Amino acid sequence: MIGKNTKKVSNGWKNAKWDDDMRFRWLIILLSVAATLSYVVPAHLCPLNYPADDAYFYLQVASQAYEGYGSTFNQITPTNGYHPLWMLCCTGLFYLMRGDKILALHAAIGLQQAMGLATVLIFLHLGKRLSIRRAFLALPVLFLFYSTRLYASEAYVNGFFLLLMLWAGVAVAERVLAGERVPLLRVLGVGVLGGLAMLARLDNVFVTGCFMLCTAGLLCGGCPFQLFSRGVAARIVLLGGGCLVVFVPYLLFNRAVFGHWMPVSGAIKSTLPNLVFNPDGLSGIGKVCALTGVGGLAGALFLRMAPIRRYLLTVLSGGVVLHAAQIVFTTSHHTQWPWYYVAGVINLCFCGVMLADWIADIRGFRSILSVRFLLPLTLMLVTVVNGYAALRYRSSAPTIRESFELERLEEGIDLRWQQRVAVWLSETLPPESGVAVYDWPGMFAYTSDLRILPIDGLINDYRYNDEVLAEGIDAFLKHRRVTYWLGPCDPLEFERQAWYSVREIPGGVEIEVMAPLYRKSAGAFQVRDADRVARLREVIHHPDLPNLALWRIR
Repeated sequence: MIGKNTKKVSNGWKNAKWDDDMRFRWLIILLSVAATLSYVVPAHLCPLNYPADDAYFYLQVASQAYEGYGSTFNQITPTNGYHPLWMLCCTGLFYLMRGDKILALHAAIGLQQAMGLATVLIFLHLGKRLSIRRAFLALPVLFLFYSTRLYASEAYVNGFFLLLMLWAGVAVAERVLAGERVPLLRVLGVGVLGGLAMLARLDNVFVTGCFMLCTAGLLCGGCPFQLFSRGVAARIVLLGGGCLVVFVPYLLFNRAVFGHWMPVSGAIKSTLPNLVFNPDGLSGIGKVCALTGVGGLAGALFLRMAPIRRYLLTVLSGGVVLHAAQIVFTTSHHTQWPWYYVAGVINLCFCGVMLADWIADIRGFRSILSVRFLLPLTLMLVTVVNGYAALRYRSSAPTIRESFELERLEEGIDLRWQQRVAVWLSETLPPESGVAVYDWPGMFAYTSDLRILPIDGLINDYRYNDEVLAEGIDAFLKHRRVTYWLGPCDPLEFERQAWYSVREIPGGVEIEVMAPLYRKSAGAFQVRDADRVARLREVIHHPDLPNLALWRIR
């Protein structure tokens, strides 16, 4: 009797546990579906509001390529001021969408969302292979990061290929640490992924460099003399060759078409051969990523951990630290944008979840950090993060506080002020008009279809800098039929920038323009009050619109 009762109790306990597990699994499935829908759907309801201005550079150049003008932002100057892999994607999407700008934007966002979800899955898979039980804790950080105006930028393709490269490297490391021989084709494929990661974002050279060195060190078994071994030498040659066979053609293309090896945007931002010390060159998120990189690298070098974790942290943290040093010592330009720090955020996530696992092993924290408690909470937090992004971009609010203003919520979906201005420009000016702008060229150009000339030079080319110096900015504008100027009404409202200065003159304003690559004056052009077409606040009603005006350049 006792044995039968014990068996019944045991079976009842198992059935109860099975039911409990099934309920938990269904809860996770439902929360995962809700989180995914909150990520995918809102961006397609108001797609124009999600990308940052610089992100529109890719779509605008792709639209010009589709129209047959080649690699140009405005048909005024050619440009190579972009990272090539995402530009190839955008150009392909324009051909698939037959030049429809709105459909192309939807397609770009959809492709990036697929890449974002794939990035999350690869991250979770890597966490499993590295025996990180709480890798899912990084999900709110990843989705919050992807919700900070990264759509249409290179950030998604960057994160995807970075994690794909790391996934392939970890697979090779596992085989080497298990004493198995790595097939030659697999080593070649790992090198190709390293090259694609650099094409996704050129300053991934630091992470990819660390990746190549660490992977080559693994193939050598940590012994330099193994380089003279025929099998090891062949694998290292294939590793480096796979990377170079992807990356070198891009350099040769730049040299042949534009006369320089690298894009002009990187050259403008760089201070080389001069070194500076500019810690404020790192944004807030950049400083956090840099400190995490230092901590992760120190942990990889000095703490006891599994070799596969040491490999991953050395690659990521080492690359992030080198990239931060490059920004601090060789850059004098804006780096506050989140797409600069994709590798840093991925490293932050890996370091964070490893730390969470370590804390969970401390007595007293196990129940608080239990997977069954944290996983549903994490998925709900992801949904909240995505919901906030939807709320903010639905109303085009520039700040967090303004996202929750009742008037914005009642008015429903609204375009951002830049798009309102672009629509007005296209309705007011003759087709093919040329407009020089002080800022926001991406949204103005993509929405208006006018020839928009940004004077900061980042989406122009080296030739632009030479021509404005040789001709002077006034003659340069006239020769290229750039006959309008869009800028603040008051000189004091111009942001302090290195590529222009503004001063009042009797009856108007004079704008002195610098050739940004050489940091030399290219002269000035003037706009007179009598030639002012309109104060934009008088013709466009939008709560965020700055005090701008449009002038005709004589």
